[in-house]
Amino acid sequence: MKRKQVQGATPRLVAFLGNPGSRYEKSRHNVAWIILEDLSSRWDLERPNQWKEKFHGRFLKHTIRGREVILLRPDTYMNHSGRSVRAAADFFNIQPQEVLVIHDDLDTAFGTVQLLFAGGHRGQNGARSVVQHLGTTDFWHLRVGIGRPPGGRDPAAWVLERFDQNEEPWIAELCSGTTGALERALASEAAPKEMTETLFMI
Repeated sequence: MKRKQVQGATPRLVAFLGNPGSRYEKSRHNVAWIILEDLSSRWDLERPNQWKEKFHGRFLKHTIRGREVILLRPDTYMNHSGRSVRAAADFFNIQPQEVLVIHDDLDTAFGTVQLLFAGGHRGQNGARSVVQHLGTTDFWHLRVGIGRPPGGRDPAAWVLERFDQNEEPWIAELCSGTTGALERALASEAAPKEMTETLFMI
């Protein structure tokens, strides 16, 4: 049976996937939270009491270019991110095709971001959990490239390490470029799109 094609709508819920706890702070797996921290400063989201605790995480409402969006930071561990995303989507009556998740991606080079609709989880456990809880792959991804580990190292260990001395100087540019891609996604019309941007190469 041929799968019915579903079009992506303009995102109304943006979820930044990561792991809570000092052990994972600033790790590659938490790059979405690094971006959220930078974005909070750019968008003036750091005022007291803006963020509310709910949906197994923290959320706030934000208006960008005349559109209200829900920003969500699940405080479950990465592998259970879908619980938080599903709870928020249900509460605000948001359809899966209006959900955008931001997460690290091993198969995308460091310095590259990829926006796409219905791309599958590609083994990323947070995205996998979102698929399981929404019951579909028909949602948006903003993949932030961290690249494969060199020398055949274990990917599971690699993602939990902090960025190295060659990568660290580029984090600000990575945050800026990812925020730009997110802003364009939130301002787009309902037509689905796919976009890959190489922000820099090292």
